[in-house]
Amino acid sequence: MSVILGIGSNIGDSKTFIAKAIELINDKFVLLSESSLYETVSLLRDDQRNYYNKVISIECDLSPEKLLQFIKELEVSIGRNKNPLYWGAREIDIDIIDHNGIIIDCDILTVPHKCMNERSFVLIPLKEIDGDYIHPATLESIDSMISQLKDDLNIKIIDSI
Repeated sequence: MSVILGIGSNIGDSKTFIAKAIELINDKFVLLSESSLYETVSLLRDDQRNYYNKVISIECDLSPEKLLQFIKELEVSIGRNKNPLYWGAREIDIDIIDHNGIIIDCDILTVPHKCMNERSFVLIPLKEIDGDYIHPATLESIDSMISQLKDDLNIKIIDSI
């Protein structure tokens, strides 16, 4: 099963946090593809530090719920602290973007990620690793979703971690 994860950070040594997350994910799963590193302003366009983001694809046989549990534990092990603000800064944030094209909408998890089509830091790196991606719920192509972005958050590619 192919799973797409979004990984981001904007506190501390963000590049190291992202690299550590990918290393730990790769210890458990097969890393199929990895986007370049991207930088954007905060989703809220507030005074938070810029975010660094990547999208990866992994081979994963865990259920979406078990994968979510693994991700939450991984975030804590890397150093994520609970921010009282829902949209607050984060040492590491890992989201399940897509889980083998299945659709889930429950209290703990929505797959595909419910806001993916509004986020340049998900769509543009996703296009890099899967230019033929089709959203399983809306059936929109990656190009169509990118063309409808209202704000690209000044996204720019960064050479490497």
